[in-house]
Amino acid sequence: MACTPDYVVVHLLEEGVNLGVISREVNGYSIDCKEFFEDQIILIAPVKHPWVQFPFIEPTDMLDEPFVVREQTAWTWRVMLDVLNKYDFSLDDLNVYLEVGNAEAILETVAVSFGVSFV
Repeated sequence: MACTPDYVVVHLLEEGVNLGVISREVNGYSIDCKEFFEDQIILIAPVKHPWVQFPFIEPTDMLDEPFVVREQTAWTWRVMLDVLNKYDFSLDDLNVYLEVGNAEAILETVAVSFGVSFV
């Protein structure tokens, strides 16, 4: 079973669990949340991809690349959409090749040159 934020919160409140770690804010529950660390989401590409020779790419460069994305319940997916919206893009503008359920699957998929992604 996936450990969604609501799953963690239910176990904190009802199952007697003392500590939970999640990757996004939790609002609307009577629990005390503390920031543990700050994470960054980065764009990754295969080692032999032309992008690796550039210090940065333009957002429009992403539009034609096959993209590997997280499932819609993932925090990474939500952050990716927020960033795309800042550049007036949506998920429909990307060439989504594959949707996977965890960061490790994205790393493996990108490593074998099936696309680019955010992790």
